[in-house]
Amino acid sequence: MRILFICRSKSGFDQNISPIVKNQGDSLVKIGHHVDYYLIENGFLGYLKLIVGLRKYIKSNTFDVIHSHYSITSIFTSLAIVNRKIVVSLMGSDTERKGLILYLINLFSRLFWDRVIVKTERMKERFKSKSIIVLPNGVDFDRFFVVPKLEAQKKVGFSSDVINILFLADSKRKEKNVELAREAVKLLNNPSIVLHEIYPVPHDLVPYYLNAAEILVLPSLYEGSVNIVKEGMACCIPIVATNVGDVKQNILSTDGCFIAKAEPVDFSEKIGLALKFASKTNGRENIEHLRDKAIAERLVNIYNSIKD
Repeated sequence: MRILFICRSKSGFDQNISPIVKNQGDSLVKIGHHVDYYLIENGFLGYLKLIVGLRKYIKSNTFDVIHSHYSITSIFTSLAIVNRKIVVSLMGSDTERKGLILYLINLFSRLFWDRVIVKTERMKERFKSKSIIVLPNGVDFDRFFVVPKLEAQKKVGFSSDVINILFLADSKRKEKNVELAREAVKLLNNPSIVLHEIYPVPHDLVPYYLNAAEILVLPSLYEGSVNIVKEGMACCIPIVATNVGDVKQNILSTDGCFIAKAEPVDFSEKIGLALKFASKTNGRENIEHLRDKAIAERLVNIYNSIKD
């Protein structure tokens, strides 16, 4: 099957493709399919160019499936290819849309999008359409696995003489809520603790950062299907996170992983508990059902359901 992924260009990443989108594409390639990428320039002008450019691109190429990612991208994609069936993935940020954009998402999901993939049951409740299917992001177990801590620390430049806590996200994005992690670490009043705010980072180094740290923290205000948490679980690292997206259902049964309130005192206390755990978790076995191959096969079933 030849599949076209349509998504925004993301500077700072390999090939300017979001790791979330690229990982899903790679998982389809693993099971024998071909994936092409059509990247959209950032900004309103980029979306306008999409309408003309994508129309020409599709006329000169043959695809079995067209899969667009993110809500605004998918709205403009629908305007460009009116008579083609389309699969749409709504991401975590789409959950927070309001006003006109939320109205358009619901309108297009009912009238123009043949299948709408959301990452969590929470997201499904947000969007009203019979075409909606819940399919979380998968995890590449071949890339994310346990690496000896000293080896990982040497690879990323972490000191073994301190307690390394990892925040791996864009600290400039308000919804990532890095200030909560900063305040929680301050409350621990331990000068040997170092909070590493890492972004952007080549995706092939992410497993090393996860294995180099004592704890992964996710203090977000909202998320969809949180890749970094599942990747951390595949690396068996203790995690402290707020109750966003699908985090709670994924880490609830894993010793050494904790859900914290979105306030400094409780988040700090949970970090303390994770530090006391001081061991590898059994997170990997608890997300076995989220292997990228299994998720890719479910995605192909969605594609097949709309093929002529």
